[in-house]
Amino acid sequence: MDFVGQLGTFAFGTRLKRLSDEVLRQGGLVYRSQNVDFEPRWFTIVCLLRSEDRAFAITEIANRLGLTHPAVIKTTAAMVKKGVLLSMRDPNDSRRHLVRLSSVGLAMVPELEPIWEAFEQVAKELFEEISVDVIAVIEKMEDALSRRGFDARVTQRIKERQYHEVEVIDYRPELSEHFRDLNQEWLTRYFTVEPADERMLADPQGEIIKKGGHILFARLHGEIVGTIALCRRGAGVFELAKMAVTERAKGKQAGKKLARAALDRARQGGAQVLVLRTDARLHAAVRLYRSLGFEIADVGELLPEDTERSRRGFAMRLDLTESAPMVSQ
Repeated sequence: MDFVGQLGTFAFGTRLKRLSDEVLRQGGLVYRSQNVDFEPRWFTIVCLLRSEDRAFAITEIANRLGLTHPAVIKTTAAMVKKGVLLSMRDPNDSRRHLVRLSSVGLAMVPELEPIWEAFEQVAKELFEEISVDVIAVIEKMEDALSRRGFDARVTQRIKERQYHEVEVIDYRPELSEHFRDLNQEWLTRYFTVEPADERMLADPQGEIIKKGGHILFARLHGEIVGTIALCRRGAGVFELAKMAVTERAKGKQAGKKLARAALDRARQGGAQVLVLRTDARLHAAVRLYRSLGFEIADVGELLPEDTERSRRGFAMRLDLTESAPMVSQ
């Protein structure tokens, strides 16, 4: 029983690799049956070198054929060993090696051409037999993947699932220790815990909630993994502050979901402006803020510089009256 076949689209890449390997294996049988010492994997390289009758650098071959540099090195090394290719140093750059068809390789081409013609005829017959132009399908797939890679598509699906797995919940007094611990974790990793931090972390109820602010938490699989605060700084103005995600949950979309939830909460509370202070070292956070519409700005009296960290960083601002509400990913 074909287990890989049972996996269906889960094994899409494996099925393509298995099919490719089998076609190449059977192609090798054909060459051997005709007493020609040639490997199917050499075909495209021979065609390229023959088409321009000059020496090529390995990098150029890889780029022209869409192959990896290590794969071309391995294949050309085997061809040099068999005498099909000649290897030489680039006269303009002694660090580079060039390859070109040898006299042996050139002499093989007339013997190979009838075999290649038979390969082409059989491929066309096979396509007619299965009623699918495989080359056309491959071209469409290559075109689609050139617009957006398979890795990017899969990663996006994973992020969407992770995003929806994160649950955002409101502050409760029994969660205050999570607010403290999560913020101490990231502060000690990148900076230091300053007096202003200690006051807020020791009494989030009094320093944030009772002053008209909000604290939210991210819960993933039953565990609190992140937090964020909205601190009221004036009429219609809130500061996005104390966003922290535990290291083991980084990349799980908790930060993004928290930030979006905080923006929605600010809008619901009638906020017109959101401000924050950050640091250039926090690359992921800065990218997230920019994706939400924040821009670097002088926030003046809207946001006090109450820590050494804030004085060394920079401020960002988002006008909620001009930005669209957040939508679920």
